Amino acid sequence: MMERAVLLQALDVACAQRAALARGDVEAFIEGMEQQQQTCAALVEAGISDAEEAMLFDDLVGAIRESQAMLDSLMGEVTQRLGHLRVAKTAVGAYLSSPPRSALGTHDA
Repeated sequence: MMERAVLLQALDVACAQRAALARGDVEAFIEGMEQQQQTCAALVEAGISDAEEAMLFDDLVGAIRESQAMLDSLMGEVTQRLGHLRVAKTAVGAYLSSPPRSALGTHDA
């Protein structure tokens, strides 16, 4: 039999995690990861004993899936930004490694 209080706690934590991501507070999300892992681990061996617990568990899974989708989106944005930074770094490196204009015999008019 699932301990309803543990299920409710897991749902609260998952909702807090989802809210942290929704407001862009990645630090709060990271800080809550340990608590989320602990509450979810407490549910692993438990079973669902009634329809209300089944609905709560579905809500929990939904909140976690929404968080996962937000994480996927954030990771995509970060990957894109890192790509832009790589291009910029390459361009700056090429600029810095090129000889000075005076060495090429060009002069500003």
